[in-house]
Amino acid sequence: MKQFLLSITILFLTLFCHAQELRIVKDNINCSYGLKDKSGNWVIEPIYILIQEYSSGYFLVKDVLGDGVLSPSGKWIIECKYDRLYPAQPKWQIIGDYPEGRSIHPPGTGFFFFGHIGDRKLLLNSRGKQVVELSKLEQLKFDGDAHLLIHKNGPLTTSYLDTAGNVLIDNVPGAILPFGQKEYSLHGEGTEAYSRVMKGNVRLINRKGESLLDDQFDRAIFASGKRICFEQNSKYGEINTAGKLLIEPKYIRKVRLSSSPYINESWVIYNETGKVGLMNTDGTVILEPMYDEIKLPHRNKDFERLWQVSKDGLTGVFDDEGKMILPVSYDEITFVHDLSSSEDDVHTNFMVRKDGVFAYICPAQSTTPKEWYDRMEVINDQDRHKGASPGFKLITKKKDKFGILNLDGTVLAECIYEGHAARIRYSGRHFFWKNLEVVEFNFRLIENEPTKWNIRFTKDRAILLTDSYSNISGKLSETQDKIIQLDTRNQQVDLFGNMLVTDRTSNGEWEVYNIKSDRKIELHNVSKITAFSTDLFLLRTRENRVGILNEDGKLLIDPIYLDFRRNNQSPYLWALTGKNEEGEDQWVLIDGNGEYVFSDAVKEPFRVNSGDLLMTLNDKTGLFDTEKFKWKIDPIYPCLFNSADDYYIAAFAENKKGILRSDGKVILPLEHESIRIFTNERYERDGITLKEVPQIRWLVGAQNNEMLVGQDGDQVSSVQEIRAFKESLLFRDTSLLDPFKDKVPEAPSLEELNSNHQPNGMQLFPQSIFDVSRDHAARMIRNFPSFNYTRLIPDFEDSTLDQARVKRKALWLNPDLKTLVFDSINTIWNRGQVFCGDRFGRSPITVKQESTVIREFKEDCNCAKQNHFQTRGYNFGELYYRPDTIGQHFVSIIYGQHPRMDDRFMTMSQAPPPPPPAEHMNFVYRDGKAISIQLKDIFPSNSVLLQEFILALQKRDDLKLDCSSLETMVLMINGRFSLSEKGVHLYYHGFDYWHNEAIEFLIPLDRLKLHSESKWIVPILTGI
Repeated sequence: MKQFLLSITILFLTLFCHAQELRIVKDNINCSYGLKDKSGNWVIEPIYILIQEYSSGYFLVKDVLGDGVLSPSGKWIIECKYDRLYPAQPKWQIIGDYPEGRSIHPPGTGFFFFGHIGDRKLLLNSRGKQVVELSKLEQLKFDGDAHLLIHKNGPLTTSYLDTAGNVLIDNVPGAILPFGQKEYSLHGEGTEAYSRVMKGNVRLINRKGESLLDDQFDRAIFASGKRICFEQNSKYGEINTAGKLLIEPKYIRKVRLSSSPYINESWVIYNETGKVGLMNTDGTVILEPMYDEIKLPHRNKDFERLWQVSKDGLTGVFDDEGKMILPVSYDEITFVHDLSSSEDDVHTNFMVRKDGVFAYICPAQSTTPKEWYDRMEVINDQDRHKGASPGFKLITKKKDKFGILNLDGTVLAECIYEGHAARIRYSGRHFFWKNLEVVEFNFRLIENEPTKWNIRFTKDRAILLTDSYSNISGKLSETQDKIIQLDTRNQQVDLFGNMLVTDRTSNGEWEVYNIKSDRKIELHNVSKITAFSTDLFLLRTRENRVGILNEDGKLLIDPIYLDFRRNNQSPYLWALTGKNEEGEDQWVLIDGNGEYVFSDAVKEPFRVNSGDLLMTLNDKTGLFDTEKFKWKIDPIYPCLFNSADDYYIAAFAENKKGILRSDGKVILPLEHESIRIFTNERYERDGITLKEVPQIRWLVGAQNNEMLVGQDGDQVSSVQEIRAFKESLLFRDTSLLDPFKDKVPEAPSLEELNSNHQPNGMQLFPQSIFDVSRDHAARMIRNFPSFNYTRLIPDFEDSTLDQARVKRKALWLNPDLKTLVFDSINTIWNRGQVFCGDRFGRSPITVKQESTVIREFKEDCNCAKQNHFQTRGYNFGELYYRPDTIGQHFVSIIYGQHPRMDDRFMTMSQAPPPPPPAEHMNFVYRDGKAISIQLKDIFPSNSVLLQEFILALQKRDDLKLDCSSLETMVLMINGRFSLSEKGVHLYYHGFDYWHNEAIEFLIPLDRLKLHSESKWIVPILTGI
């Protein structure tokens, strides 16, 4: 038998390994599936509707005739004739199309399928043979690898079969538990929900259904050691499978039959009158059922297994062997677990109450109380969770005096203290006091030396004590010689500088004392004092107004404000005066004496000494110096925003725009409709400025009426010069314009850089940094497209600046094509501009206009800010242009938008919308001139394009495209193509959230030559 199973296992593993050599192939023309081997030969022709691979290496095949199954070698296991077919083993899953769904599992030694034909449900084995047919009322359960249990409802019956379909037990009433590896099982009227408990005339049977015992039970379940736990007439018993009675059914057990006992040694039993006792696992009664209640206070294995027993209103304790620990004579017993016990053996003591008094008993020393107390409280470790919290100490009280007991029963402190209180928020720390003496015990510590609190201040009936780190306040008696109350919540709360804040007086005010002068501070209407800084304190009145006090209680700023805010290290304060008509906060800046430093009210406090700040007052914006508290640009502009570095775009009357420097100097008068940043270069390396010589240029005007303005106001209006500058940005292989040429900084030398940034002579930057292009050492804003050449020049990033220029220039062999590429991109760039002039024209801005017009102007101002950077795509992210191929007589350019994943998209419940597919621009030099071409220029006949697409598609058997007509698939190309020396490349785009790249199909040169309307492109691509 073992040899047979080994052979079967080897066979399946061989098939499983062979399955890795087959792959599912889709015929995208006929929209059908087949299988190919690793050599590309068809094992199964592509004539099926769908083929999917199971995680076992087998294949599910769908045909018009139905579902079937193929082996890993491509042999038919089940023919395609079932309406629905699925594996009976849940570990067999269909492999997904993506890497995380390709988990492979060997099939095992045998498997089964459920096949549906109409209303019929058939169980099929690994040879495709029918094992059994199931009706709608029948449920099948596998019993190991070789047997089946079939349950039929209404009424419930069970059959037991082997996997060849042979019936061993035929349709007996009731249910049978699975046999598993056993030769016996339980048969009864049915099982309890979600358990293996059999109920109703339960009997022990063999695999033929024959009874093995004469006994029958009301309920039964298998236990370890070939035991059967059962109930008969609600009484619990045990019997082994040989028929030997282990526990006679005389008592009712408390726990359910399907549950384990609370502990291994014993459990609660009931007699006929409802009295309770204890029985151990061998059936011995260790406590006769004579008690009213028996409970196990803690179920955790780390605690001693002790039972709490009650009778006639009194309680005692027994262990799990029936030995009495405490007699049943106490009104109440509290279990106390010693914190010093080991993790695996927590020692248990008891706090008992009898006739209104308390005692503590340690059974290891004595089972009788040594001393009785008026009150007793266990202090537990609240942070430990073990079923019960181990204790720290016990607080005792006798004759109105407090003391402390250790958990071993020894006295830590005699009952001599007049008061006791737990320290709030600190578990295990408690105060004790007598007269004016206060000590604190930290029960968490093994060493219990108390901390003495010293008197810091007393006044009238108030007292303040300290332990040198924190403070607590309290109340004194009428005679002021005893503490009657401690406020244990306080920790640096009631002492502010030299001010002691005591309880409220009868009129609801706080009393404040100076602990240095021992005098009362005359502050009235005080509702709260809080710390504001290291030497200033916030006073709040009952009218919710605030003022500032120093550490001695002197009022520095009257309570006339609503709130204060600190301003970092500045000596000034922000004070909230109220709200304006629009409900906005109004803040003013004052010094420590309450004098105005900056009296203009602002909506939001700014940081002093934080540099220049754009600030709006009364709907007008200016530039404010936060160090000198003066306006650098007066707040007269409805629209003012930063352009670059120290330069700002401003708009004023009639919505005309200009450029201002941060010192207020006008670089460009406010008389232009459109201003956009064009370039801004700041040379940096790894965030460190190497040589700060920003080169800022703005493009002023619109479309054909453009002017290039420099940071000093110098202007270039020549169309040719502006065009040349744009070309230098796009192609990056020409010089900048002459008016700006002398301002282009040279990259610093290695020696200069290291000496500037590392005074001790240590080399900070390696030579390799300077072996690359200067472009790499600069952070540039270029508000015009710029080509990325890394696709065409693999080592471009590792080139020096001069090398990069030579390589870029060498690519552009045809100047006419280069000119046409620039004109096309510049046209697209101009179309993408956002103009806000329509509203400006309708609503010219003047100083006296109403707020509604001002709000409209704010919208236009935001529009102007958006227009300031034009290369950004508003929906999907940054625009890009990339040369795909450059030949002597052709150029293909890819352009599109990089996806943008901002916070708005990251918080969406669904994936963001996909960016548009990349587009191509294609240019050729034909008949002596450079022209732009479309796909229809190469394939004017749709039939020719369709024919070539079909041939290209047939060469790609690795694709799983959506089923569609070929005409529709050609439409999905949507005219996207590029050119190369190999031919014309078509791009088919079908988006999903996992694959967003277009599929490329090549129409080679030899195919283009065959068509009269297409062959004209061949000499252009080959350069002939």
